[in-house]
Amino acid sequence: MKNLFFIPLAISAMLTLSCEGLEDPLDQETRPETPAPAPKPADRTGVYFWPEEPDADGRCVIAFVAGKKSPLYSYTGKVYAHTGVADAQPWSFVQAAWNENTEKCLMTDAESLDSAAIVSMMDTTAYRKLNDRTLLSGDHKVWLLEVGPSLREWYGTGEFPLRKIGVVIRNADGSKKGIAPDTFCKVTDTKYTFTAGEEMTMPEGTQYGINYSGNSVTLALYEENASGESYDFAYVIGDFSQWKPDENYKMYRDPASKCWWYTFDNVEAGKEHMFQYYLGNDETAVRIQDPFSELIYDADNDKHIPSSSYPDIWQAPEGVSGLVSVFQTPGAAYQWEVTDFQIEDKDDLIIYELLLRDFTANGSYEGNLSLALQKLDYLETLGVNVIELMPVQEFDGNDSWGYSPNSFFAVDKAYGTKEMYKKFIDECHKRGIAVFFDVVYNHATGSCSLAKMYWEGDATASNNPWFNVKAKHPYNVYHDINHESEFVRAFVKRNLKYLLEEFNIDGFRFDLTKGFTQKNTLGNEAAWSGLDESRVTILKDYADAVWACDKDAVVIFEHLSDNSEEKILAEHGIKLWRKMCEPYGQTAMGYPSKSSFSGLYSGTSMPFGSLVGYMESHDEERLSYKQTQWGVSGVKDNLEMRMKRLALNAAFFFTVPGPKMIWQFGELGYDYSINYPSGTDKDRTGKKPVKWDYKDNPARKNLYDTYCSLISFRRAHPSFFDSDATFTWKVGASDWSMRYIHCTDKAGKSFVVVGNFSTEPSQVTLPLPSAGVWKTLDGNFVCEGVTEKNLDLQPAEYVMLVDFDI
Repeated sequence: MKNLFFIPLAISAMLTLSCEGLEDPLDQETRPETPAPAPKPADRTGVYFWPEEPDADGRCVIAFVAGKKSPLYSYTGKVYAHTGVADAQPWSFVQAAWNENTEKCLMTDAESLDSAAIVSMMDTTAYRKLNDRTLLSGDHKVWLLEVGPSLREWYGTGEFPLRKIGVVIRNADGSKKGIAPDTFCKVTDTKYTFTAGEEMTMPEGTQYGINYSGNSVTLALYEENASGESYDFAYVIGDFSQWKPDENYKMYRDPASKCWWYTFDNVEAGKEHMFQYYLGNDETAVRIQDPFSELIYDADNDKHIPSSSYPDIWQAPEGVSGLVSVFQTPGAAYQWEVTDFQIEDKDDLIIYELLLRDFTANGSYEGNLSLALQKLDYLETLGVNVIELMPVQEFDGNDSWGYSPNSFFAVDKAYGTKEMYKKFIDECHKRGIAVFFDVVYNHATGSCSLAKMYWEGDATASNNPWFNVKAKHPYNVYHDINHESEFVRAFVKRNLKYLLEEFNIDGFRFDLTKGFTQKNTLGNEAAWSGLDESRVTILKDYADAVWACDKDAVVIFEHLSDNSEEKILAEHGIKLWRKMCEPYGQTAMGYPSKSSFSGLYSGTSMPFGSLVGYMESHDEERLSYKQTQWGVSGVKDNLEMRMKRLALNAAFFFTVPGPKMIWQFGELGYDYSINYPSGTDKDRTGKKPVKWDYKDNPARKNLYDTYCSLISFRRAHPSFFDSDATFTWKVGASDWSMRYIHCTDKAGKSFVVVGNFSTEPSQVTLPLPSAGVWKTLDGNFVCEGVTEKNLDLQPAEYVMLVDFDI
């Protein structure tokens, strides 16, 4: 913020110029009998500094003035300044965590001070003007904080430059801010000056990021903005420079490659070296992690990760904040036990969507890879052949769904080390289970180095070459990535190749691919879902990059666009999420309206096997919770009936050709809301109870056994789920008391499923595809030589018949 000043001085000056020293233009005879009402005092809410631009080796007073519109105007509790050095993002030398109340940052209510106390903070003239101009009246409240004996000492910056401080005013529990935006004050620091970097060509063959050659490491950072401009200087800072800019570690500028670069020689083998880039010019500076770093430490949040998840984690020294990169000369490679894993049939996937945080528990802490390893036998028994890990690329904090990425080449340490990830994937492959990564390229958080590099206010700047200032489409979160940028395209493709090769994974689920657009459709969801040729080109390019690295890898998009665009993508070999939450939710609760299952099967409108159908996902309300809240009579309050209806759903889900996905614990009827515990969106992505004890409940165990049986049948008889099988079904909203499926494979074998979705018993006449010998899955004879069969079905009962020996 420019032209910041201490409010008493400012108001005094304004009133002096407007009133003092001027003769009254009206004498008593011409003055109106009824004076005009005095104008209401202006609301001067804000954070102000005295002096306006303090010296780093001098003192400063921070004043918060609250007008009637401020959330703190009527507040009677303690007020704190959340403050730190803001000359580079993120802030450093922050004096207390957001919810930490330290006496050092406690502001003093000016009403509690006498004149001598205020004079001791400022000077006599400033005090008189403060008092005379009645800012201490009922129209404003004032709090003061003295920062001294010098800013450098108070903030504890030592040898680190101090060119700007940031302040947020809050109440004691952090629930209210004095004003919404952060406030900044420029600081004069003559002790540190920076000169422009020297130009020099990078070593041949150097690519962006961290480059290893024997015991040398070359760092290369591309940073030219959309206007063709660059920072004036760049340093590598780290433990080797005491985390401050040091001329010995000043980077060179290569104009041809538009990079800053620096080479470390004689690097100690195997040792982790933590570092950041410090970029700046006369006006601003920024500290960032390397966008290609394969290991990221979070100086502010890693201390909360237990050793059981990440042993011997690095702890940042005082004054270091934000995300920190690591270079470490390569050691021995992980020895994969399974080197030839292949998915048997990409059109017959049974995917288990898994959030590591909520899948297992470690006391009061979240789950991790080591604990998930112990549950692989459970998943193998269930019969899934793919585990899709919700995002594991480095995300903000430790407690997250993972859709808040900040560093794409590093896996998040909240779940374990890189070796643990590889061990988990290896163990999955031993059991015939593929592993997909859920990847997020639509957006990134403000902690992402590519976002921070060119930043203004609370968003990416207009000259940021990789991000849009405002999202181009609905439902965006964080900062919208511009996929028409050639750098972004190359970055994403390099990242996909790295993840495939480094972690030996078998495919990807791309989050929110409909957002990979530069067509502005904000406020118009229909236009956003329409055919976008540029988006199609971008997405095909990414899929091709995956297959260029691994021709057998699976590519899945969460796209949810119009069929015209989805069909083009499907014909290119891409699989697409097919959301079926509403119809299966309606049948689970007992409502026939909007309950048709017909959208689950690709039929002839889409390439066979192109739709990944799901009844639940991480992003939708849990079906079993919906049953407990809105189920019909006989369902809502009856656990056994609720589980039976979910089993009936499963019978009309897993017997349909095409890939299928299960949201974790759906097989046990998990009935905590997506918004647990508050019931509101604020807890949507928050931690949920881990309920492995559900397995001990007979009704839930029956549901799990149903899932196992249906998936086992599917995997034992793949011919029914091939493109050359004949599949027909009757599953419309009007087919309530009898829905059925017929499926006949190329060899002429058939199975039939029939179910009663009503809440009353039903007598049905089931048509059969042939007059063969029909029996149940456990071999019990049902009928022979007929093409229809009368059956009595109880509510939520289903029957599955086959005309061959199992």
